[in-house]
Amino acid sequence: MAHKLTIEEIVKKVDRKIDSFREAEFYRIDFPEEGVPFDINQALALELSQNSIITFTDKIIGIAKTLAISITLFFVFFLLFNAKAYFEIMKDDVFDLLTYQSERIAETPQQPPEQELIVLSKDPSAQKQQFSELDLAITPPDNRLIIPSIGKDVPIAEVDSAAITDPNWTNLNDDILNALKSGVVRYPGTALPGEYGNT
Repeated sequence: MAHKLTIEEIVKKVDRKIDSFREAEFYRIDFPEEGVPFDINQALALELSQNSIITFTDKIIGIAKTLAISITLFFVFFLLFNAKAYFEIMKDDVFDLLTYQSERIAETPQQPPEQELIVLSKDPSAQKQQFSELDLAITPPDNRLIIPSIGKDVPIAEVDSAAITDPNWTNLNDDILNALKSGVVRYPGTALPGEYGNT
């Protein structure tokens, strides 16, 4: 069978509970000793906490905890949402560092290999036999459009720009169609290949 609490024990329990909360103010009923009559309105009293410094420090600690949690969450989410950008920056820095190290290694002085001088014959026909022919691709003198992925190497045809000012546009169309037979056409008035402009 459970122990039945007296009024004093209940009041002490309530006091301990209130003290553990450490509120700035609280209501409490002070019961008199047994047999002493009392008025409930007088017994109900507003009492201040016995130690206001403790409640003030508790509030300061609570504010500090809230601020610490907020700042921590801010930085966590900030880094989470910007992780890719910071990774790219770090990757570039690491790449620059590795490149710098490889450049330093490449800059170390090395002994040039010894080369033997070639003795040339004074006879021009003998000189032709001493050296093999150079395998160089001959580049055409005109402007060309080269697309290696599809194996195309076509000339860029020019159309006379005077056809633009001509009020008869059919002449310009005919000139462009005729030029298309020899390659791709640069529209008159646009920038030349290799120049900045409206190509």
